[in-house]
Amino acid sequence: MVFNRWRRWRGKVTALPQIEAIAVVAIAGFMLGSLTLGADALGLFQALELKVFDRMIRLRQQFAPPVSTIDDRLLIVGITDEDIQLLEHYPVRDEILADALAILQRHNPAVMGLDLYRDVPQPPGRDALMAQIQQHQVGVTKIAQVRQLPTAWIQP
Repeated sequence: MVFNRWRRWRGKVTALPQIEAIAVVAIAGFMLGSLTLGADALGLFQALELKVFDRMIRLRQQFAPPVSTIDDRLLIVGITDEDIQLLEHYPVRDEILADALAILQRHNPAVMGLDLYRDVPQPPGRDALMAQIQQHQVGVTKIAQVRQLPTAWIQP
């Protein structure tokens, strides 16, 4: 009985030809995509995206095991007070920095950064340090005097 009603109703509805239906769907999809991309370019979704991202990070910290938050692809090497006491000299000599960069370079890092403030050379080992920096393209700049971050490597 229900099927008979369906057949009668289906017969009364005039369907669009197949080509016209595809064109309507394509135009509607193009318009919806264009509106979405335009709204994104204007930044209309930014507040929502930031709220969702913030919520995802909080949920990850809440439910994920603590080990999963550590990224084993990232290595940060620091100079601690104990290191300075062991070396009995600060700032660290150029020779020690050159050796440290050489040791790190053996592991073929994709990127290496050096975050130290050094305005004068600390001999011995200046030539070895300069060779390491130039050979492995370690970026060196003095950010405090730059209004805009450098876009290319600055050779010392």
